[in-house]
Amino acid sequence: MNKETAEMLIFTFPQFFDHFKKKYKYPHSQLSVGEGWSNLICKMLIKLDYHRESVSKKYKKHGTTVKTDFVQIKEKFGTLRVYHNTLVTMEPKSHQRIRKIDMWIRDIMCRRGFAKAYWAFYRWRRRHFETISEQVNTIIGNAEAKSAKICERCGEEGERCRPDYWVMTLCKKCENKLKKKGEQNDKLESGLHD
Repeated sequence: MNKETAEMLIFTFPQFFDHFKKKYKYPHSQLSVGEGWSNLICKMLIKLDYHRESVSKKYKKHGTTVKTDFVQIKEKFGTLRVYHNTLVTMEPKSHQRIRKIDMWIRDIMCRRGFAKAYWAFYRWRRRHFETISEQVNTIIGNAEAKSAKICERCGEEGERCRPDYWVMTLCKKCENKLKKKGEQNDKLESGLHD
């Protein structure tokens, strides 16, 4: 992502980039993805911000707040990867109970060799009830999944491919450009070795 776009995202959504700003001299350099995914990341940030505000309103009497801080945003194996820390303060008691029950069931079932059954239960439970931090994970996971169908260079519809040594998500036009560029580089290298 170019410097201007990255700085614009950090300026517009500073609540998500505290780690970037504290740890790195150039925080924009930690948004190491293609320009084509900038809209996808922006939409994810808007959803996370809306979620943060709606949680604060919904659980106002509890004093619940959500703080999501990105550690790294990058491309890996042709898809978006978002590493983050999410802190939920004053989580509602129902959410705390669900997490404790979940851990208790996981502990019992996995110790007795029923790990597959536990994960089936977990998926069922998440379809019917998600804790606040799981909702954040769902928003981020959806953006990561969508990235596998969006060209990381231009933002058009794309698919995962391997134009050279790396797995990337590209549209046909960008894939062909990269292949041609790779062929030209191979010709130049072979000419140097002759």
